[in-house]
Amino acid sequence: MCSSTDNSVCTICGNGILEGIEICDDGVPGSGDGCSLTCTIEAGYVCSPGDNSICTVCGNGFLEGIEVCDDGTPGNGDGCSTLCLIEPGYVCTAGDNSICTICGNGIIEGSEICDDGTPGGGDGCSIACIVEPGYVCSLGDNSICSICGNGFLEGIEVCDDGSPGGGDGCSISCTVEMGYVCSLADNSICTVCGDGIVEGIEICDDGTPGGGDGCSIACSNEPGYACTPTDFSICSFCGDSVVEGIEVCDDGNLDNDDGCSDTCTLEASCGDGIL
Repeated sequence: MCSSTDNSVCTICGNGILEGIEICDDGVPGSGDGCSLTCTIEAGYVCSPGDNSICTVCGNGFLEGIEVCDDGTPGNGDGCSTLCLIEPGYVCTAGDNSICTICGNGIIEGSEICDDGTPGGGDGCSIACIVEPGYVCSLGDNSICSICGNGFLEGIEVCDDGSPGGGDGCSISCTVEMGYVCSLADNSICTVCGDGIVEGIEICDDGTPGGGDGCSIACSNEPGYACTPTDFSICSFCGDSVVEGIEVCDDGNLDNDDGCSDTCTLEASCGDGIL
């Protein structure tokens, strides 16, 4: 085949070498396989732009060759174009029978991780509806995204200590890391629960990371226990008739209004001289 210009350039169509005015060349001289006998792309096909072109049927629902999407339909306007490319404003699943959805309509669907109802990026949810670096987004329609690591507790953040990294109790996704407890406030203070040191928001710390001994894995008093608010807290069970630890009384039950409270402290009573 030759170019229709002066000093025409002629090439062999079907030798697998893309040259001259050829749009494709799959190495075979015939048609019906996506690349015609004049080395142009046949209707309904897409072909890779290189030697030994690979041509595939766009719209058959099979993702192959250079296709970025294939939703099983040959038309435009549904997210996947007639060239099996993703149309502007859409995101598509990377697989056979691609599911394409509108990114920026506030509805999480298909392969979207977030959708905050805006088509642009730079606000935490990108133009491809994925969470942008440094942000966390709520998992729901009209996603709320916030900057993790700026010291402000907002959105779905459980902690935010003002630093973007992890390993300090508050992770890169602003969740509490294993073995830590963090204050639910701006510039969260995170401490190691189970090191025997009562600090931050800890009510107790008996030096063990597990629960079931009076001081929980979140370093708070477990139901029925009373713990000393000191380092290497001593916890005792209230209601076993044994006065121990910080208990002032223990009448063998967890009832109130009987003189000894459910936390094993003395209750005020009429006639004790105390107003």
